[in-house]
Amino acid sequence: MAKHCIYFLFILLTALSCTEEPKPDHLVPNPDKPPGELPPPSPPDKTPPKYLGMDYVYDTILLKFNEPVKPIYLYNNGEDSSRFQYSTEIKIFNRRPCLPCITPVGFKVVDKGKNILEGSDTMRFHDAKIKYNGFISTSYIDAKEEFAYLMIGISNEKPRFQILSLVEKKMVENSFIVFDSLLRSSRGYLMAHNPLDGYFYLYASVSSTIHVWSASEYKFIRKITITEPAGQGNFLYPVKLEFTTSGKGLLIVQKYNDWADSGDTKVKIIDTNNGDALTHLPDFDDQQLRILFPSPDESKIYFGCRDRATYNSLIGVLNSNGNLSFIPLSVSNFGIPNLLIPNKKNNTMLVRLNGMFIKDLDTGIETPRAYNGGYYDHSYAPGEINFAYTYNYYNDAFALLDYNQAFTVFKHEPTFDADGIISLTNNKNLIVWGNNEIYFLMIDRLRKQHF
Repeated sequence: MAKHCIYFLFILLTALSCTEEPKPDHLVPNPDKPPGELPPPSPPDKTPPKYLGMDYVYDTILLKFNEPVKPIYLYNNGEDSSRFQYSTEIKIFNRRPCLPCITPVGFKVVDKGKNILEGSDTMRFHDAKIKYNGFISTSYIDAKEEFAYLMIGISNEKPRFQILSLVEKKMVENSFIVFDSLLRSSRGYLMAHNPLDGYFYLYASVSSTIHVWSASEYKFIRKITITEPAGQGNFLYPVKLEFTTSGKGLLIVQKYNDWADSGDTKVKIIDTNNGDALTHLPDFDDQQLRILFPSPDESKIYFGCRDRATYNSLIGVLNSNGNLSFIPLSVSNFGIPNLLIPNKKNNTMLVRLNGMFIKDLDTGIETPRAYNGGYYDHSYAPGEINFAYTYNYYNDAFALLDYNQAFTVFKHEPTFDADGIISLTNNKNLIVWGNNEIYFLMIDRLRKQHF
């Protein structure tokens, strides 16, 4: 019995050892396919490329993608698309740069898998634009640079007043006022801020009356009537007015009603702490002064003048105590400086006299002269000393100038007529106005020259 069992086990093991191991399904020959054929390729990727955004400088645009693409068509550019190779970046020349515009940039591109992407973007150099009606005759910006108070004129219409929020970049709601009680003036009304009482003093050379206005209460406080002693020539019409922190200020008056640059002027000290008393300064009678410039902290008033004995050009200074002093200039006998722009962060000043230059009021050092006509303000970029922005209407250029070496850092064609520029100390915006529009130009975009 045992022999039979051993014999049966031997037969079973022999049978199992001769059985062929089954092959995996993928190795089983397919009689319908010839031997050696590879599996079919994966279907092509039909996912279109992705647009990652763009960067730009004044005259060049850079489009960015997640994979190499080639343009089929570039909108509003005129580029020959055939010159491009596959790349994740497409750099194109902006043939119509425009500082106040919102420029559309459209594209149609294809990747190496023949997948097509169409899209568009916009480039701009401003982050806000505000419309107004008329011309800005005077502006005042508070020390914190939160609000700009605007005196707006329209020819043959009543003057108006409006407040612009520099933080929200829009006109303050319900701040628009039309002064129906004031006379019309073709040159518009001017205003002076008195830091002592916080009021605005409104005036124009059509009238010998100065109107004191409270912007917080939206009402007139009082009137100041300009008078002259008998026989003094009837200089009754205000040309320019500025105040210091003590309430004392300078008032320039002329003889003729509403005439621009109409000959001789007189200069008076006005004291709002003493019943708006006026004190004549006869040393400036023959100098035809017309412009005053307050210091950023309103503790001083600067004005261009000349030495009566030598005729050398000077910068006059009235401090808050009512005392006068004078700053000499290296250039003499070139008349009277007609533009003085104090720096808000250091004791330097832009001066126009036989060209523009920057003077250090502490050391007396003057930079080389460069440019002349136009509108100017200081650059407040970190580390920059003696740099200034300018809109020069003679050659229609908007530029950043390095006055240390009379070097133009960059120059753009502004493509609009500016009536003034103001540089904010936060180094974020340059405010430019003209053609009934105010632009908050983005300084980082203006200054960017390379990718």
